[in-house]
Amino acid sequence: MDVAGTDFRSCLSRFRPNFHLLVAGFLFFHPLSYGEFALGKRISELSGHSDDLYLLVNQATGKTLSTVRGQSSGAAQVELTQLDDTVSQLWAFEDAGSGRFRIANASSKSGRLVDVPSIGKIFKKAEEGTGGKEWTLEKVKNGYFRVVNHRTERSLSADGKTVSCRHYTKESGQHWAIHRAVPTPERPDFRMMGWATAQGGTTGGKDGRVVKVSTPEDFEEYISKAEPLIILVEGTLDFRPVSSKPGNSGRYHISSDKTILGLGDDAQILGAELRLRRVRNVIIRNLKLSESPDTAIAISTGTTHVWIDHCTISGAPDGLIDITTGADFITVSWCHLKNADRMGLTGRVNNKETDKEAIRVTYHHNWFDNLRIRVPYGAWGKIHLFNNYYTNIHQYGIGIAAGVQIVSENSFWNGARRSFFVRDKDDGWKHDPGTITDVGSIFTNILIDDQVVPNIPIGWHPENEYAYTKNHTLNVPHLVKSGAGTGIIRPADAIKSP
Repeated sequence: MDVAGTDFRSCLSRFRPNFHLLVAGFLFFHPLSYGEFALGKRISELSGHSDDLYLLVNQATGKTLSTVRGQSSGAAQVELTQLDDTVSQLWAFEDAGSGRFRIANASSKSGRLVDVPSIGKIFKKAEEGTGGKEWTLEKVKNGYFRVVNHRTERSLSADGKTVSCRHYTKESGQHWAIHRAVPTPERPDFRMMGWATAQGGTTGGKDGRVVKVSTPEDFEEYISKAEPLIILVEGTLDFRPVSSKPGNSGRYHISSDKTILGLGDDAQILGAELRLRRVRNVIIRNLKLSESPDTAIAISTGTTHVWIDHCTISGAPDGLIDITTGADFITVSWCHLKNADRMGLTGRVNNKETDKEAIRVTYHHNWFDNLRIRVPYGAWGKIHLFNNYYTNIHQYGIGIAAGVQIVSENSFWNGARRSFFVRDKDDGWKHDPGTITDVGSIFTNILIDDQVVPNIPIGWHPENEYAYTKNHTLNVPHLVKSGAGTGIIRPADAIKSP
């Protein structure tokens, strides 16, 4: 099939075959979790903020452009490999203006770019020079494209497994099919997972009375009662007039065995800090929290078994969720955490005595958006991060401080100055350095990758602690954007669970 026209965006948007991917004359279907790779119309919307990722498949070999495995920092070789289920074969097209693109690999925290100065290599964005990193795409026959370097006017070329940049000779090794990576659709799973399910689990106010509150006074009364309760929040509870009075800290303490559940999509608490200290077994779901005078939710002082789920939290000056001082067995899931300077602490460096044997926390399927730092900041604990979606992280995402052991899996980053930041100058680092291992995450639009993570054993894995279900990384943006925050779960179902 010839594609008419000369504009890359328009011709790709028109070339939408409704069959499985045709590569080098063979009907190709990948049976693993990527599912079908179809040439998608959204290729016409390529930009630096797109969640779409692409495969570049060589016409001569039928193989896919990939980074050489195991090269995780600095410059890296590219090569051709058989299509498989790894992010090293996925590429983002970043709009460079004037019809040019930067081609960035999704497996690198720096978003390394295909570059010409050293043929066949990828370099960090921080490297000087721009022209070698910018490419145009010119159509050839049958849906293939010539990938042309803007500075040298040479073509991205393949010879066997080797990739280079050469003068164009119309060989099939210089022709590339560009296919949007389309994962197998997955359904969201809103059941409780993670550390909150361990050691007896978290049930909140199960089997207690169900009460409905619509005023700040009623809310404060019921959250302090000693009995198990399911507290349904209706409408807006505005604590700002009370919290602003002299002598009022704006902090409201939740007692043990409580489920706090917002009704509908408009249940919200304004101007309050929800504080959990020396309590256990608390569930907070489907609530909007904003304009806290300090931290939106502060969990500390030995509190155990807490599940925060499907909440939308924003605008707290000292953090959205802090988990410190011996808090343990906590899950934060399917929340939209946004518009704040700091997401929060998970462990505190100067709390070694209380936090080293605690701070077991899971964050999964959260949307971290428009935050500056601490997404989260981890110290001393065992933290599990999976299937989170990161956008607009202005300074750094995950803080790695003394003693922390972070397992990160299948998260999707789209826009951060740094994804990780190593706090190796903090107290305790010399004797107890923290570390992180990441498997399966995708990194796009990351500006800087200058952090050195200690190469030390993690010493634990979530699979040995609790059952959980991961989604494919490519599904994370859609699942999280459509499933995180308030207004998703039905109150009747939430009362029955867990």
